[in-house]
Amino acid sequence: MKTGIVALLLMVAVWSAGCAHNGYQAIKPADYPALHQMFDVTFGWKKTVTDNAMTIDGYVRNNRYFIISEMDMTVSLVDSNGKEKARDNFIFIPHRLPMDDFSWFSVTLKARPQPGDMIRFLYRYDALDGKDGALNWRNSFDVLAVE
Repeated sequence: MKTGIVALLLMVAVWSAGCAHNGYQAIKPADYPALHQMFDVTFGWKKTVTDNAMTIDGYVRNNRYFIISEMDMTVSLVDSNGKEKARDNFIFIPHRLPMDDFSWFSVTLKARPQPGDMIRFLYRYDALDGKDGALNWRNSFDVLAVE
C-alpha cells in the first residue's frame, strides 16, 4: 500500500515536471508591449529590428469561440503606398485553441521598416461554437511598423 502511494506520487511529480524538461514557457501577455484586441482574438507582440530584417514574436488568445482550429497568419511589411516589402507565414500549433487559451507565433520580415510603413496581419481560422455551429473566418488589421 505504502509503495503504491509513493509510486503514484513519484509518477505525478514526473508528469508535472515534463513541461519544464521540454522547455515549455507559459505565455505572459505583460511581456508583449503591442496589443490588438478584437471580439474574437487578441494579439500581443514585440518587435526586434536589425539592419535588414524585423522579427515579430507574439501570441494569440481565443476570446470568443469554444474551439479555434487550423489557424494561420500572414504578416506583411507594406510601405506608405501599400506596396508589399516583405512577407512571412505562420501556422499555429496546437491546431486546436480552446477559449481563453494562448498560442505563440514568430515571423521574420526580411526588410527594415521605415517611417510610414505598416505591418499587416492577416489571419484565418475555423471556429466551433456550440450554439452557432462551425464557421470559417478571415480578418486583418494594420499597425504602424515604426512608432
